Amino acid sequence: MRAIEELAATTTGTTNFSYLQPEQWLKELIEYSKPNLKMLEWTRQFDISGTQDKSLTLPVSTSNLTFTSTRTQGSARTMTELSNLFYVTITPTWRSAGAQISYETVHTLAVDIMQYAKDELATWYSTVIEQTIRDAILAATGASSRYGGDATNTTTLATGDIMTTDLFADMKGDIEAYNFKPDVAFIGPEQVTAFRKDSQFANASEYGSDKVIRTGEIGSYLGVSIVVTTIGAKSYTTSDGWGADGRACIMMDSKKAVALVWKEKPTLDWEYEKDQRDYKIYLDMSLGADSIQDKAIGIMYVSNA
Repeated sequence: MRAIEELAATTTGTTNFSYLQPEQWLKELIEYSKPNLKMLEWTRQFDISGTQDKSLTLPVSTSNLTFTSTRTQGSARTMTELSNLFYVTITPTWRSAGAQISYETVHTLAVDIMQYAKDELATWYSTVIEQTIRDAILAATGASSRYGGDATNTTTLATGDIMTTDLFADMKGDIEAYNFKPDVAFIGPEQVTAFRKDSQFANASEYGSDKVIRTGEIGSYLGVSIVVTTIGAKSYTTSDGWGADGRACIMMDSKKAVALVWKEKPTLDWEYEKDQRDYKIYLDMSLGADSIQDKAIGIMYVSNA
């Protein structure tokens, strides 16, 4: 997001609001948000907009069924009941933001205040999406968990209980033990050093031409893509009851771990209120997320230093 000082250095005034086209403005806002949408690219998405549905129910299997494949000539085959299913219901909620700008501000500042408003709304938009996905993952009660160093919970984390490649490998094994294939991990900037010093780390710049590099991806370790994000790897401090400042880093099988449901994709509109001499910009969307297969998720609780 550009600071007001940066805008002042590059613009000389605000674009006339009469030229604000909501659809085009929204496209630009979403495009500007893409560098911050690091978890969304690894999340299964469903769209129920345009329907009367308030929620979406997804069937999920708990295990593979065993089928009887042999039978004698003339006899009926053995039927197997699909008894290994449970259901996850995701109910989107409305999220709304509004920016209010006075007429005087628009017509007296030597910066493009419309661009500044767009930048602020773009940050809100991407933050809401990423936090919705992250919080759904962290709420997975059946997810595997490991702690840095010799800590056994977040309250016993201490300085030095940092991310290590051994911890990372152990978490990968935990998830694979349930027949899932972890393909991505979300870590904070404080955890990057642990991987760059290891010879098995593959820098994203060294990927072959057939490998797509996702947003925020710095490389891979043991076949798991590593994405650096300050939102996806939630930050905690001693004020939160942790023994040391740190992060909850996530590893998961992106095809099975979490789903995001859209009831309404983002919409944008604006108006000018004459009595208040204010321009008002409205951004609305409806979304929700939940974990699908808890065992496809692993949380690594580590200190930052």
